[in-house]
Amino acid sequence: MHVDRRFLGWGVFLVAVGAVPLAVRAGLVTPSVRWWDLWPLLLVGWGVGLILGRTAFGLLGRVLVSATVGVIVGGVLATGAVVGTFASGCGSGAGTPFAAQQGTFDAGRATVTLEPGCGQLDVSVGGTGWQVSGSSTDGTAPRIDTSPSSLAVHGAGRGFDPFAAAGGTHWEVVLPANQPIDLSVAANAGQARLALADAKLGDVSISSNAASTRADFSGTSLAHLTVTANAGDARLVLPAANTSGSLTANAGSIAICVPAGTGVRISQSDSIFGGNNFDERGLSKSGDTWTSIDYVTAATHVDLTASANAGSVSLNPDGGCG
Repeated sequence: MHVDRRFLGWGVFLVAVGAVPLAVRAGLVTPSVRWWDLWPLLLVGWGVGLILGRTAFGLLGRVLVSATVGVIVGGVLATGAVVGTFASGCGSGAGTPFAAQQGTFDAGRATVTLEPGCGQLDVSVGGTGWQVSGSSTDGTAPRIDTSPSSLAVHGAGRGFDPFAAAGGTHWEVVLPANQPIDLSVAANAGQARLALADAKLGDVSISSNAASTRADFSGTSLAHLTVTANAGDARLVLPAANTSGSLTANAGSIAICVPAGTGVRISQSDSIFGGNNFDERGLSKSGDTWTSIDYVTAATHVDLTASANAGSVSLNPDGGCG
């Protein structure tokens, strides 16, 4: 038998992508596996390829790299694995506190932009003003730009470092409870926890870039939601309110949880490397649109467009969105 070396890597990749979801569904592999933790095998494969590149065993490195990428992608498609834990080295230990800052917004709608680097971001709601506190590796405060109607908090630009020691950036941001807010969060590695129940939100944009993001919008008046997971993981609890928006998973996973009695309609084009669980959750498909059986009669509706590129989008996943 002759093996065409030109397509060997792609063949191994596709076999792994398909085999992992089958193994998970058959109960042979637990869904709780953190697939992204296999990333060191990529380094091993590249190293083997360099060492044995001109020998009869030179293909081993390529096969190992292709299989590892395939297993990671297959795991994300099967279970919505928390790939953001790859960035846990950004540091969650105790750093050096920086001076807290606080302020208030004028009446009317405010705009809040949060762009942390590696580390932990905790956002909560309470009081009549905003506050930014926390710690960083060397006690350096983030850059904070304010106006009567806006707050922007930017990280120091440490960037993604999976080999960093514990003790990275940790922001604690408190937003006013009764202030209408348009919110933008870009979590770049590390973790983001957004406890936004009872906030008054308009447009919300969340980017989870090699990060693990959790957001609770229960009790809010969320109008429009945009979520992007780039090699990251995002799980969101949506409110019992009319909500529209878009979900994009690029080599990542997005999960949404909606309250009982909320009608759901999601438009998602089929993709050979994208997955969802809409059929398992009882949604019916017509063309590219999935609709819950109670959509017409429901008091509130969630209308979303979704795209999964080597990723997954899930509705009410097992284990919830917390």
